[in-house]
Amino acid sequence: MKLTLYDATPSPTTWATPSYVDDIIAKGPVVDIRAFIDGESGRPAYADWVIAQTTTDVTSVFEEAIDNVPTGGTLYLPTGTYYVTAEASPIILVDKRINIIGDGMWASIISVASGVGAAIDAIKIDIAGSAYGMTLSDFAIVPASGNPCRYGINLETDASLQQFAWSFIHHVRIGEFGDYGLYINNTQTDGFFDNYIHDNFISGGVNFIGCGDAVRVERNYINGGNFSIKLTSMITGAGAFRCRDNVFIGTSGGMSLGTTRDVLIDGNEFEQQLDSDGTKRALITITGKSTHTTITNNYFVATDLLCDTVLDIADGDDTYIDYNDIVLGNVTQTVAVIGATAINTRFGKFNYLAAGALLQGKITDGGSQTTVDHGEYFTAISGATPSVAAGKYFTLTQSGAVTVTDLLGGIAGQKVIIIFGDNNTTVDFSATNLKGNAGADYAATGNDWMECIYTGTAWHCAVHDCNA
Repeated sequence: MKLTLYDATPSPTTWATPSYVDDIIAKGPVVDIRAFIDGESGRPAYADWVIAQTTTDVTSVFEEAIDNVPTGGTLYLPTGTYYVTAEASPIILVDKRINIIGDGMWASIISVASGVGAAIDAIKIDIAGSAYGMTLSDFAIVPASGNPCRYGINLETDASLQQFAWSFIHHVRIGEFGDYGLYINNTQTDGFFDNYIHDNFISGGVNFIGCGDAVRVERNYINGGNFSIKLTSMITGAGAFRCRDNVFIGTSGGMSLGTTRDVLIDGNEFEQQLDSDGTKRALITITGKSTHTTITNNYFVATDLLCDTVLDIADGDDTYIDYNDIVLGNVTQTVAVIGATAINTRFGKFNYLAAGALLQGKITDGGSQTTVDHGEYFTAISGATPSVAAGKYFTLTQSGAVTVTDLLGGIAGQKVIIIFGDNNTTVDFSATNLKGNAGADYAATGNDWMECIYTGTAWHCAVHDCNA
């Protein structure tokens, strides 16, 4: 139960006396910030704050209140507006393991003065030692106007704050400041892990540097002028970063992955806005050696007016993409660009493009071991050396008599099925990369079909005569 000063003394002229403050602190771990809007030591009087909450500076109140919350206790922010300015950097320093809890992200509002400089953080968590089990919830930290400060919340582990773990940031609204809304920089071997960031409204995005194990980012609405999520790096050996059920609307793109491992991007909605200079961005960008990345069940709104491609996979090893709903702006727009150092990028067969379009022609592949499964769709091919890079199922038709000598674009382990659409094709099995039919050429008849598996050097084929 939250203990507020109103519970005991209804008169605002008497409830904030120093003796009563000491009595409240002694009663339990929940400290009401209003106890320190008391007119003492240069702090504003409660009566002044009540009638002018949006302009009464309570910066010093936070310092005094945090000093008086016992370690492991809670600073309670009742409904109201708490206007702060830059008396120091950061404006609000949390230097002990405490919780900060309000009455809701639209009720308990920390309002930052518009003139605060771009190098100053609104809230910084800097605790000596380790911080386990902290909770930040049900309040807002927003600019009074403009984009003051640097970060809305800065959580940076270093030689002082060595570990931040098993903690929650939820139901917090962070306005758009000068840089990222939430900035997490872990400089320790295992300093930021097992944390849960969920159900927040964050402008300006979230930047993780040196992220640790088992971090979950779920059900947030994130927008603004940066990447919605920038996972710059993870510490060596860390994994299990889970990003689920969020809505991302950012001008620099939805997500950016650097050097990461075991990342799940699932069930999110990605929508893009143009950068301030008109630059188009990808909805997901992989720039570093990201290993074991799974991108599934997402909804991508990728109109050609707002982004140049859905996925920009410049690097990465073992990236799996499936069960995504992709809305493109036009039929020629690119779904993915795969860079030269990307390895084993796999597109499953259940990626849905509007009107049942195929991924064929929408992937610019410069990587290695890329596979694309188009699902149960047949792609039309022709010629003596038709390409089967587009998928699995094909219909082969010719305008005249043609002898097929090879299938191009194959990847080791790829399996294709080819249905012959007419009587014009002969398959050369005698002296080519096509092996089958006991080495004898096969004159196909319409509706015959052929199943082929590629070893990396040759196609091993079984023909099926459906007209015998």
